[in-house]
Amino acid sequence: MNTRLEILKSYLKEDPSDSFLRYALALEYIAVGDHQNASQELEQLLNENPDYLPAYYMAGKSYEILKEIEKAKVYYRKGIELAKSLRNTHTLNELNAALEGLEDN
Repeated sequence: MNTRLEILKSYLKEDPSDSFLRYALALEYIAVGDHQNASQELEQLLNENPDYLPAYYMAGKSYEILKEIEKAKVYYRKGIELAKSLRNTHTLNELNAALEGLEDN
C-alpha cells in the first residue's frame, strides 16, 4: 500500500474542499500509474474549482493514457480558455501543444 496515498486521503477526509490536497492526491495516483482514480480526482477538483488551471493539463494527460481522447481534448480546450483569460502563457503553450499532438494523430 502506498503510504503517501493513504496520508493524502486522510488529509482530504479532514478537508474535502482543499483543492491542493485533491490535486496532490491525483498526482500521487498518476505516480503509481492509477490514471482511472487520478482522472476521477481531477474531475471532482475541476467541478468544485474550475479555475484550478494545472488540473486541466493533468486531466487531459490522464485521459490520453486511458485512451479517452475526446475527453482529453475537452480538458485541454477548457484549460486553454482559462489560461488565455488568466494570461498564463506558459500553461497556454503546454495545453496547446498537448491538444495539437492529439489533433495531428
